Amino acid sequence: MNYSFSLTQEQINNLIDHYADCEIFTTNNYTLFRAKIKSSTLSIYTTGKCLIQGNDCNIVYKEICQLLNIAYVEESDNTSTNNDNLDENIELYKTNIGNDEVGTGDFFGPIVVCSACVNEDNYLIVKRLNVKDSKALNDEKIKRIASVLIESIPYSVTILSNEKYNEIINMKDMNLNRIKAILHNNVMNKFYTKYPEYDDIPIILDDFCGKDKYFEYLSKSKNVVKNISFYTKAENKYLSVACASIIARFYFLKEMDKLSNTVGFDLLKGASKDVDIQAAEIIKEKGTFTLNKIAKMNFKNYAKANRILDNQKRTH
Repeated sequence: MNYSFSLTQEQINNLIDHYADCEIFTTNNYTLFRAKIKSSTLSIYTTGKCLIQGNDCNIVYKEICQLLNIAYVEESDNTSTNNDNLDENIELYKTNIGNDEVGTGDFFGPIVVCSACVNEDNYLIVKRLNVKDSKALNDEKIKRIASVLIESIPYSVTILSNEKYNEIINMKDMNLNRIKAILHNNVMNKFYTKYPEYDDIPIILDDFCGKDKYFEYLSKSKNVVKNISFYTKAENKYLSVACASIIARFYFLKEMDKLSNTVGFDLLKGASKDVDIQAAEIIKEKGTFTLNKIAKMNFKNYAKANRILDNQKRTH
């Protein structure tokens, strides 16, 4: 259980004065004050956000509310875990940042990675939206739910264009999992930069390659985020990952619409035989140069599309 709330400058000053005799921790450029209170940690950030974490956070939160004369919200009001519409395995209430990516299995379109935070401030909103893994939702539901999420929860997105993907996928020692690891680390750093008050909150990541391999992929990267927990099928266990999945899918759909308008084709999702046929049509009408801007050229769909064109030439 964590508590997060905003304070005025006067309230911040009162709080710092009150706890000045406690064990004080080292701060950074984003943190005004950090101290150990009972078995919890109190952090006050330059943004005015106050975060309480630890075993006694409920007691500390109540104490602070009394000290500052602000409304105390009973724990039961914030942490209800009744939701029959959600997967029974989901961690319904646990403050964390979830990461997920989309587009890695689609021939057309970019790879989009998202970090999203679910906490006591936004939990009820997320709960009411019946959030679940984006793969279980159609495009219309994705757009409807994501439009609320992006206005209600802290998140950050990184988009890898097709042209950039095609540029780096053939580099030495590069593969899709390494690209995913780099993108996840990138979006985590973007998130912490955007929301420095959340720098102590752990990140949940789907275990797509194993912890050791993940950090091996990032051995040459700068600012490697290490406050990560790895879980199989994390999008079915953590609301934050499910939110990240939906937001990432939302941005993927937006990018697909842009690419479709640019190329003049209603681009198909996935990597099916129909995609092979559409790719062949695009090569025939627009050329390989155009395909390179909208597709992942190392997919088998590209070779299959060329075989379709070769067969057409032979039959004519």
